[in-house]
Amino acid sequence: MCHKGAAARVSRGRGAGLAALAVILAIPVGCHDTPASPTPNPASASIEWPSDTAQIVGLAGQPLAAPVSIRVVDQGGRGVSGVAVSFRAFGRGAETDLTNSVTDASGRASVKWLLGTNAAETQELSIWVWSKRSEPTLIALHARALPAAPARVAFEVDSLVFPLGATANVGARAWDAFNNEIDRGAIRFDVLDTALVFISSRGTAYPLHRGRTRIMASIGKAADTLPVTVYQRVDRLGVAGDSIVLLALGAIAPLTVTIADERGLPVRDTVPVISITDTAIVALEGESAPTMRARANGRTMVRLALGAVKSDVPVIVNQRPTSVSIVTYRRTLTAIGDTLRLRAELLDSLGSPISGRTPAYSSSDSSVVRVTQTGLLTALAEGRAVVTSASAEAADTVTIAVEPLPAMLEYETSTIELLAIGSRASSRAIVRDRLGTVIQRVRPRFQSSRPLVATVDTAGTIMSAGNGVAQVVATLDSLADTLTVTVAQRARYLEFTSDTIVLDALQQTRTIGAIAFDENGYRVPGAPSSVVIEDTSIARVRAGGELLSIQNGTTRASFTLAGLAASVPVVVEQRPSTIRIENTEIGTEIFLAPLHTALPIRCTAFDRNGFQVAARLVAVPRANSVYEGGTT
Repeated sequence: MCHKGAAARVSRGRGAGLAALAVILAIPVGCHDTPASPTPNPASASIEWPSDTAQIVGLAGQPLAAPVSIRVVDQGGRGVSGVAVSFRAFGRGAETDLTNSVTDASGRASVKWLLGTNAAETQELSIWVWSKRSEPTLIALHARALPAAPARVAFEVDSLVFPLGATANVGARAWDAFNNEIDRGAIRFDVLDTALVFISSRGTAYPLHRGRTRIMASIGKAADTLPVTVYQRVDRLGVAGDSIVLLALGAIAPLTVTIADERGLPVRDTVPVISITDTAIVALEGESAPTMRARANGRTMVRLALGAVKSDVPVIVNQRPTSVSIVTYRRTLTAIGDTLRLRAELLDSLGSPISGRTPAYSSSDSSVVRVTQTGLLTALAEGRAVVTSASAEAADTVTIAVEPLPAMLEYETSTIELLAIGSRASSRAIVRDRLGTVIQRVRPRFQSSRPLVATVDTAGTIMSAGNGVAQVVATLDSLADTLTVTVAQRARYLEFTSDTIVLDALQQTRTIGAIAFDENGYRVPGAPSSVVIEDTSIARVRAGGELLSIQNGTTRASFTLAGLAASVPVVVEQRPSTIRIENTEIGTEIFLAPLHTALPIRCTAFDRNGFQVAARLVAVPRANSVYEGGTT
């Protein structure tokens, strides 16, 4: 009796125009002492599978794309017909359409392989090729089952509730009809209302607005939806600013309410309940855009309420004068001692009178017209005067005239000396009638011969503009007089650019930063002179008044500027600008030494001019190092 084994090999070939996975099986043809049998004896068998790779892949619970074909050939490579072949599929739910078959005229036998429903299992197809002269030969094929078409998808939670301003990761899973889980990356997320929530392809939800919507997860024809609620909890109510102030009766202010949640985000599309504690002071008007109208001076509260959150905002009505109105039936006093009573009112920005407050009265020239605080005018001399009724916020004026005829014009003084730029002086040009009575209602015209030295306004007020001499001429018809104005600045005080002159290097120069000003704060020309240093070993004076540092120390510099004497502290204090390591044994390379070795480091500091600085140098320690500071 003969027992010869079978040998198999795997090769790739071409068949029927498709790439084929071939398992070549060599089968013995019989023993020499056995007579020939009429049953064909195959020499080899091959498996033909139309695929470009050795990996067989299909869908769970679905037949492979092409039948599995086996071909049995003899030693000459010719197909052997009539060879018995058996098939059996392994795997949950795996099947073949045939259990037994025989090869056809070309030596082929085919079977359809239905993969199992469990994608986690390795799918196996066992093929037995029967021979009368030997044991059957077993060929085992393996395949990988992928999840089939999506049958259902489901979110991992029943609903999603999160606040505006936060984010949330939405989890969803998908399965085929055989409960094989599908890769989550294939799940698509969408939002029914994109104005409320944006969701990324990875399932991260970003709320955009408060409200309710649904997120949909879909894969293939399977879909599921998740209820989503984006909420905001009101944390505080308020208005712009700490309070609301109305400065006029009838004034209207919009009530812009700010509503914020715990994250400080504005809560929109929500209106609180608004009430006024004292409606005699402020009236609430409008609904969609509420405003407040001032009714009377006083203080009240606007109460805002939204659920359990409440806030009180102070509202203040305080009329502020913006204008004064003077009422009079005439503006001319025709005799000395004549009287006229004025009536003035303070008005707010909307023209409402302010009760309880009386403006003050004043006359621009009390020698012409005198006015009492009750508004009674008295003519004291001929001329014109401006009567002003004013509060701290506003004023109104009325011109009152006394009208004699002018006969001569003269200044009270022939010269005026002004000691500061911007100083003012009255020219006091007097108009007299033919009997010598001063006429205040008539004002001459004024003109300056040198406006760059002195200017004069229509009232005869002279203002200094620059050092020099100018002539201010007063004219009235054919009358004229001249006033000589001399402007000569006189220094009143000095200002320093720095209260101490600090030189941070030896051989450094510095000028004294001092400026002279007149009594009105205008600069007086000039530079420091007669500079003297108390201790010339510390600093010296160079040509032009510059200070030169010699050595570290403190002294004072005295000088004169525009006739004013002053002094300023001078401090010479070198500051290191560069540091140089003097150790030649260290150099610039990495220095190696045993642990805990004491390494002296000698350093020298220099100021910006290259002079050595005697300063304490402090080393900055690094990890696992110890330094001791020193002075060079």
